Amino acid sequence: MITNANKYAKMDNMVNFNLCSVQRLLVKSTQIGVVMSTGEQIMHYRKLKGWTQTDLATKIGVKPSNISRWENDKVRPHSDTLQAIAEALGVTLDELASGSASVDPSSMQVLGAIEKLDEEDKRLVKRIVDALLTKKRVQAALEVG
Repeated sequence: MITNANKYAKMDNMVNFNLCSVQRLLVKSTQIGVVMSTGEQIMHYRKLKGWTQTDLATKIGVKPSNISRWENDKVRPHSDTLQAIAEALGVTLDELASGSASVDPSSMQVLGAIEKLDEEDKRLVKRIVDALLTKKRVQAALEVG
């Protein structure tokens, strides 16, 4: 039998996972000397949006298998397609093709500040982040449907 305490513990674990995933993506994108390929950039920005390969494919009018080939650097998208990808992801073509991600420094400050909070406050922040990520996924699902 699952108790409320077990439910909350599972929820906390899921929230921890989501926040850690966001932190890893932001840290990876801002490490000095790390240059990502165009495919890695596409994947990076897609995941920041919380989109699947199918979501991005639908938004730009291609097959999901194309997204996979681009992200794995098997094929490079044509310039027109690259522009469409950049627009869909809300980044410039330069950001997408340059191999260097642009992350708001204030986001990094906030993530660093979270580490200074006590455990109860960290859990609260993580629940808020999880709720916002869920809201974003629901909005994206409603846009598609």
